[in-house]
Amino acid sequence: MKVLNPNDTTHKIRYIYRRTAVGSKTFVLINEVTKEEEVFTPDFEATYSGITDMMFTKTAEEGSRYILKITDTQDTIYIGKIFVTDQQLNSYNKTKDYIVYE
Repeated sequence: MKVLNPNDTTHKIRYIYRRTAVGSKTFVLINEVTKEEEVFTPDFEATYSGITDMMFTKTAEEGSRYILKITDTQDTIYIGKIFVTDQQLNSYNKTKDYIVYE
């Protein structure tokens, strides 16, 4: 799972393709709740020793969840989940900054 900070608009993700891409690539962000698909073009993408770094621009809300799907002309070459939060994942609390009555 990749984590994006909702306070940033430019994000960097590092991943490894399943196989070498054939032809042009399509990048899609799928909102897990609404199932809305957003096709985008990365601002930057480079591969070094099999590891790819990608930068893209996206405004996202705290707690949002997405699926990143990258395809080429033949098939899916990467699929992964994205979670948006400015909290540390090991201490994530979805009611942070809210008053909870017990």
